[in-house]
Amino acid sequence: MNQGRLRKEPTLSIVASVGLLGRPGRPSGTVASSRSRVDLAGTWERHVNGRLLDVIVVPSSLRPSGFYRLKREFLLATPPVHGRLILHFDGITYHGRAFVNGVELGTMGPYVPYEFDFTKHAKEGRNNIEVAIADLSPDPTGAGKDELALGLNPGWEGYGGIIRDVYAEVRAAADIENVRFAYQLSGEYTQASCKARVFISSSVAASGQLQVTLSKGQVEVARAE
Repeated sequence: MNQGRLRKEPTLSIVASVGLLGRPGRPSGTVASSRSRVDLAGTWERHVNGRLLDVIVVPSSLRPSGFYRLKREFLLATPPVHGRLILHFDGITYHGRAFVNGVELGTMGPYVPYEFDFTKHAKEGRNNIEVAIADLSPDPTGAGKDELALGLNPGWEGYGGIIRDVYAEVRAAADIENVRFAYQLSGEYTQASCKARVFISSSVAASGQLQVTLSKGQVEVARAE
């Protein structure tokens, strides 16, 4: 790779695609990479001690109010036969537990993204999502004490709830979860040795082929398979 060219226009993009073969119930071929998403932003009910308190907007930065549950419904078409349904949270504060149709999917800490596979618990039509939030006092089980100690302190004004985007997404049975790109420059800065580490998430056993392309604008700089 010519480093002189890159320094003139340093914006690069890296694209990785994976094709999995021999998926059960489907002919061999490339898995579709498109994803469909259900945006769960909007109005949610806030319940305290089992009773409806009010309706709030998600995402939002609310004053911490203790321990409560945020609830809403969302619609799904026929759940995918071979794909997966993922519930994604970009961030909450400070401790939370996620449920779909009454089934607990897992717990969350503050600020960072979390994802949960709810394929087995989804149904066609109306589905219920619920998040138990502890933003001022711990969960009745005592969970969340450490997260609250991190978030609530005299250094800044605390805020609680679902603070960033939340959505449900339909994904293929196998997909690329993340790509880590690294490079090492030569002593003269004229060449670069590049390495891409690709993280694959799959709910089925399959073989496949991975292709990684490094591009500068519309020009392909490097390719590996």
